Amino acid sequence: MYFALFVIMLFLQSAAADVATAIFTLIYSIFALAMGAFVLLWLAIFLYILVSLAITLWALYDVLTSDNKDDWKMLWAIVVFLTVPLGVILYWFIGRKERKAKK
Repeated sequence: MYFALFVIMLFLQSAAADVATAIFTLIYSIFALAMGAFVLLWLAIFLYILVSLAITLWALYDVLTSDNKDDWKMLWAIVVFLTVPLGVILYWFIGRKERKAKK
C-alpha cells in the first residue's frame, strides 16, 4: 500500500515538473518573441532616423547651393529643417521646380 502511494507521488511530482517546465518554456518563448519585436521596433526607428537625417542633409545642401535669392534659401532651409519629412517633400516638389525653372 505504501509502495503504491510512493509510486503515485513520484508520478504526480514528475507530472507537476513537466507542467512547470511547459509553463516556463511557454513564458520564455513569449518573452523571447516580445524581445525580438522590441529589437525590430528599435531597428526600424533607428533606420527611420538615419534615412530622415540623410535626406534632410541632402535637401539642406541642395537648398544652400541653389541659385535662388538668399532670403528664399533661408526660408527653404528653415522649412526643411523644422518640418523634417514634410519639408523635404515640399522642397522636392515645389522648391526644386523653382530651381529648375531658373536654369
